[in-house]
Amino acid sequence: MSVTATATVPSRSLGDAMASRLRETAIVVVGSGIAGALVGGLASRIVMRIAALAAPEVRGAVTENGAVVGEITLAGTIALVVFAGVSSTLFAAGAFVVARPWLPRGTVARGLVFGGFLLALTGAAVVDKGNADFVILGDRVLNVTMFSGLFFAFGIVASSAYALLERRVPPAAALSPRMWALTAVCALPIVPGVIGVAFAFAGRLGVPLIGAWVAMLSASAVDRRGRHGLAQLIRAGATAGMLVVVGLAGAEYIDNVTTIL
Repeated sequence: MSVTATATVPSRSLGDAMASRLRETAIVVVGSGIAGALVGGLASRIVMRIAALAAPEVRGAVTENGAVVGEITLAGTIALVVFAGVSSTLFAAGAFVVARPWLPRGTVARGLVFGGFLLALTGAAVVDKGNADFVILGDRVLNVTMFSGLFFAFGIVASSAYALLERRVPPAAALSPRMWALTAVCALPIVPGVIGVAFAFAGRLGVPLIGAWVAMLSASAVDRRGRHGLAQLIRAGATAGMLVVVGLAGAEYIDNVTTIL
């Protein structure tokens, strides 16, 4: 009887851990969606508008993506919110899960570090030295600052949304079957999100970054088995790998900035 009871405890504990992780993942996806809509969509539209207002002499010119400078349309705004919002949501959700072992706990600090992490990984794709728009649209310093600042704004909004949802969403044990179904659906986008981190911004850097994340997860498992020295060694190696990836990706962004300016 005692053997049976002892054998069932790990199963319940594992189930509780998985339920908690699923809840956390759903919160990350929804929080990223809030930031994606507010920053990736609406705020980026505002930044584009400011860039156009700062360059009245080029109003009416056509940008690289075919938009007319100074022309704001409902269809264009909706398209930007949907495309930029959805893409930034998926990538940010995956990036947050990958970066979580290294992020600080405080809401603001976490948001700033997460924003810097996103900027390092994908800043070169947004602040692109090959994009002539950064040259023809007014003040280059203003444009680079605004578009780079979007990443930190995204991090702050996302981190705040995570904190708010964490307080509002009931604990895993208190969720109803209907809420569990909704939680599972909300958590699903994390799969393409992590895949996006691995391959979307740079396969040669994304795959090693995922490897560093997996190593951090394995270090926790090793630590639970009492092998603390090995766990610390794995964490140190994973952290070094993450820093190398972020440094290499960030160097490309810095190169773009210096070329534009």
